[in-house]
Amino acid sequence: MLSQLKSYFACLYCGHSRSFPLCYNCQKHISWTPEPHHPIHLDHKHHASSILLISPCHYHGFIRDLLQKYKYQHQLYWVHLFTDLVCKVLRQSTLSMPELLIPVPLHTKRFQTRGFNQAAILANHLSKRLEIPSKMILKRVQNTPPLHAYGLAMRLQLLSEAFAYAAPLKGMLHVALVDDIYTSGATLKACTKTLHMHHPDLKVTWITIAKTRIQPE
Repeated sequence: MLSQLKSYFACLYCGHSRSFPLCYNCQKHISWTPEPHHPIHLDHKHHASSILLISPCHYHGFIRDLLQKYKYQHQLYWVHLFTDLVCKVLRQSTLSMPELLIPVPLHTKRFQTRGFNQAAILANHLSKRLEIPSKMILKRVQNTPPLHAYGLAMRLQLLSEAFAYAAPLKGMLHVALVDDIYTSGATLKACTKTLHMHHPDLKVTWITIAKTRIQPE
């Protein structure tokens, strides 16, 4: 029944019928990354290796506008498109799938102000599509200021003790941290550091919808 109903859904952007979540013409506006999955160097005292980043789009133009509407204007229905974009990359690759999806947490005050966690909504939709469980393993224990005005070194310093465990992580070999945008990678690195403090051999993959063109790593 769901598959039959889906054929009548319209493009979320232009309203073209039977083109859910985005029609062919609107897809032309997407700025795709030429390498949707590539390694990011990770180096801290608990772990020194490469983390695989999976990010299908550039944070630019059309996708940037949609992400800002999703994140700041409560247009949460765009998650259907974002889920499609990530699933397309995962299913067209030979990458090993994680056993668990872990949303990047918001501090309680930020959550109360925004009303939702955009990473958790994405992780829940990916969980249903990929049939991989999603769980809030981490919690944000420090309400750090917005990071956009800081360089990478200061971002890492501000986030060095921002995360802690909210739930036990047992018997897992491979997990994926889920967030909306990859910029400097400071938040994802801080979350990964927390995971590796307790599970140094844990394989961690990063999943985001988009990444900035210039990555200050």
